[in-house]
Amino acid sequence: MATVELLDVRKSFGAMQAVAGVSLRIAEGEFVALLGPSGCGKTTTLNLIAGFLEPTGGDIRFDGTSVARLPPHRRNIGVVFQSYALFPHMTVAQNVAFGLEMRKLPKPQVTERVRRALDIVHLGQMEDRNSRQLSGGQQQRVALARALVIEPAVLLLDEPLSNLDAALREQMRFEIREIQQRVGITTVFVTHDQSEAMAAADRLVVMDKGVIRQVGTAREIYETPVDPFVAGFIGQANLIAGTIDRVTGGQAQVVLEDGTRVVASCRPDAHAGQAVMLMVRPEDASVSAVAPPVTAPSATPPSGGNALSGTLLRASLLGATINLGVAVGERSLSVSVPRGTALPPVGSAVFVTWDPERALLFPA
Repeated sequence: MATVELLDVRKSFGAMQAVAGVSLRIAEGEFVALLGPSGCGKTTTLNLIAGFLEPTGGDIRFDGTSVARLPPHRRNIGVVFQSYALFPHMTVAQNVAFGLEMRKLPKPQVTERVRRALDIVHLGQMEDRNSRQLSGGQQQRVALARALVIEPAVLLLDEPLSNLDAALREQMRFEIREIQQRVGITTVFVTHDQSEAMAAADRLVVMDKGVIRQVGTAREIYETPVDPFVAGFIGQANLIAGTIDRVTGGQAQVVLEDGTRVVASCRPDAHAGQAVMLMVRPEDASVSAVAPPVTAPSATPPSGGNALSGTLLRASLLGATINLGVAVGERSLSVSVPRGTALPPVGSAVFVTWDPERALLFPA
């Protein structure tokens, strides 16, 4: 295991800066996920850690020692690629043994380490099977065993689940987490799938346009995103523009674009006249066909719930929840309620309500 440090790492391809000053410390044995939209720099960052790319600037250190100019084979890393990159003419055992044989290890030692690696990924009975005869999930496990068998200091996973179907992908994300915890290896996992990252990683690193927007646990980033981009990328978020009218006791009264007044928790530096974005998570809102009591604007923000009038557009069953779409003016808001909730018919006039404590404000 090793600590991994990125110190103001930059990477340019001509005039295009793919990574623009990334600094991050990954602790020994930690599982960190790099995630963000396509083109955000997450895969380039992984390739810089691996040594497949050389940084334009900054430094990369393993256990305090710079590896920025070392080739991949001298960094003691294991890599699982998106395509798995298995040799189709080899058996499972031969694929896993390949890296050890390149290192000229004695055959008895190779055999023992291959057996141990296959046991870790639950493929101990399949060592003689040809890799072409394996399912997608089995191929993914072979690729993971091949990366672990060399006993690397750092394990790098480049979108390893993207080729699997939804059910298998969900199963494998938990298996990868279980294996990582059992082995205790420092792991960097690149994905664009927020669910994979939230289920597997100790910390998430949300990237956009070559920079880190936020680092934290899944709960920290979901409940307290630092800006509208992170709020919209991690989970669903209703984002509505408005202007703060007044601030009282940690809450702000906000005038929305249509003149509606609502209340939300605010930051200490919030002030009257500030343009803001109001964020409400779908599961923190509810829908009612009956108008709630309306509190007249006053110097003290109302302590009750907020209400926006609209029209129920759809109700989609998504397993344990029902996702509702509500037209409010020219925008559509998303509301998530438990399955079995009594709802008015689609097309009904409704109110979207939420507790002020469950809404956040960001500077616009």
